[in-house]
Amino acid sequence: MSNPDYAAFKRALKEAVSNHFTVVVKSLSGDKCNGYCLYANDEVSSIGPVANRVSALKSKPSESRYNYYRYSADEWSEWDDFELFRGVNELICLFSKEETYFSDVAPKLLTLCAETLAESKAAGVFAAGTSKLSPRLGGEIRENLGGAAV
Repeated sequence: MSNPDYAAFKRALKEAVSNHFTVVVKSLSGDKCNGYCLYANDEVSSIGPVANRVSALKSKPSESRYNYYRYSADEWSEWDDFELFRGVNELICLFSKEETYFSDVAPKLLTLCAETLAESKAAGVFAAGTSKLSPRLGGEIRENLGGAAV
């Protein structure tokens, strides 16, 4: 593999996000999802999904720490990827073995993650089982359904 296959990465990611969100919503047992994001470390050596259920919020809307608990994926409840991101992370491993400096690849992967979440949102992937869902990428992209920055 001489050049990272970004199209394959995006296809795998889109499928993983859609399938994962479906599994998460089913696992909520009637609860609502108030957040969904893709989480990566600084090196983007792997990407994983994180979601939160409304009942898992550790603060009430009237409390000062509410926005922190609502929008900080580190505090969210649903970290299991159900092995649905294995293919995505295998591609990342291939990319990291390329002659290209991985630091040049990582920003492109993060951009593709943001694009995939936006396209998935536009396609209605996040419509069912949500409560003002906020698709975000590792705390760096914050967008609510109304389009206002948080």
